[in-house]
Amino acid sequence: MNNHLVDIVIPTYKRTDPLKVALESVVAQTYSNWQCWVVEDGQSKETEACMRPFCQDKRFIYYPGEHFGFPAAPRNRAILAGSGEYIAMLDDDDCWLPEKLQYQVDLMSKHPECAMVGVNGYTWSGQEIKREDELRLYHEKVPEGEVPLKKLLQDNCFILSGVLI
Repeated sequence: MNNHLVDIVIPTYKRTDPLKVALESVVAQTYSNWQCWVVEDGQSKETEACMRPFCQDKRFIYYPGEHFGFPAAPRNRAILAGSGEYIAMLDDDDCWLPEKLQYQVDLMSKHPECAMVGVNGYTWSGQEIKREDELRLYHEKVPEGEVPLKKLLQDNCFILSGVLI
């Protein structure tokens, strides 16, 4: 079993309902060696209250900071503060299937020359899913295997919430 530490980075600002779903999907991961940085773009009482029960698990870190109005600045702040061998991105309005991290860490461990792996995703309305066939793939056609830099520059086929770096 791999024991590589994964820093999960979730930028947010006053979006507690989708954030709870994202955080619950982190808790449900079959891979457990992670720390989750919830980096707020500013600081709000709503987000702090949402984080309180999750922070009972020491792997969750609530990290408020200066307000910039976009997620890149808090995301970068968490990346600099983290100590994981890998970084996984998760937007506050997305969620992961339970084995997402396990599959990706296993793949990266077997291929140390690889800089980043990604997964496709499903579009989701935020409503309860009764059957998996109700879901629609985000990218209908995605490349498998190595994606050359030239291809990536022409057409970004990665979903940010699906990457492990």
